[in-house]
Amino acid sequence: MACVVGGAVLLLAGAIAASLGIGSRAVPWSDVWAALFAEQPTSTQSLIRSIRLPRTMAGVVVGLALGAAGVVSQTVLRNPLADPGLLGVSAGAALGAVLGIVVFGITSISGFVWCAFVGAGLVTLGVVALGVRTPARTLLAGLALSTALDAITAFLLLVDRTTLERFRSWGVGSLSGRDLETVMQVVPIIGVGLVTVALSVRTLDGLALPDDSAMALGIRLAPARTVLLLSMALLCAAATALVGPLAFVGLAVPHIARSIVGPRHDRLLPAAMVLGVVLLLGADVIGRVLVRPAELEVGVMVAIVGAPTLIVLALRGRPGR
Repeated sequence: MACVVGGAVLLLAGAIAASLGIGSRAVPWSDVWAALFAEQPTSTQSLIRSIRLPRTMAGVVVGLALGAAGVVSQTVLRNPLADPGLLGVSAGAALGAVLGIVVFGITSISGFVWCAFVGAGLVTLGVVALGVRTPARTLLAGLALSTALDAITAFLLLVDRTTLERFRSWGVGSLSGRDLETVMQVVPIIGVGLVTVALSVRTLDGLALPDDSAMALGIRLAPARTVLLLSMALLCAAATALVGPLAFVGLAVPHIARSIVGPRHDRLLPAAMVLGVVLLLGADVIGRVLVRPAELEVGVMVAIVGAPTLIVLALRGRPGR
């Protein structure tokens, strides 16, 4: 276990360092370190502070949120293919962002954050109200709402080209263009979600069992599922509002973590959170250098980097354990 913890710390530190130091423009590591503490930064150090540091912080908070949200969704819904996006959270966030453009004329990332968060929150409340009694009913309610909201969003984008252009940079999933102020807007929301989930690890262990076994352990199924689904939606909504839809992280990361540390949630949850950050920042760094001086958005790179790993685990028969 000590080796796993040490490896996780090294992976996390390496991913953060790479995100700060590697990009379309080469920056000496001494400047990266100095940029974090210099009172009068040079132009290069200012670049790191104003662009790469917020981008890295966005990757860290979103990776933590989506890693935890993926574990909760797969456990509560008892479905290895479950993803936070299946409950309509991403679809609600996208529709909220589009309505923000159409109705309020919003053009800034900070404006997208709150419109997307409100949209995701309303959809979550609808899904919980419709289907919290059983995992299957919850999943069906989420799929139905997600399909309907995606259709509405597509219609609005097709009839208004200006809206499509403004939505495109957010809708593809990207860490770029976020400043520290915008990132800090979602940090308290994600913090509340992470604390709630962390305090529920024993409940998650119980919910992974059949209903009879979970009730024998003293777990009240409906209230427990409601709290965890709302916490998962809070995490996914805030993360999606900040960087756009990143559906693959919540699906792949829990399986990768489970293959390393096993199914116990006191180990699985922190492992998935760390791997979420590593996958997101690693994919972002690769996207920066792969087509220099241009960039590939992290929403594209996450699927390219993570999909082969999940396929290998599936072929080995590990994800279902």
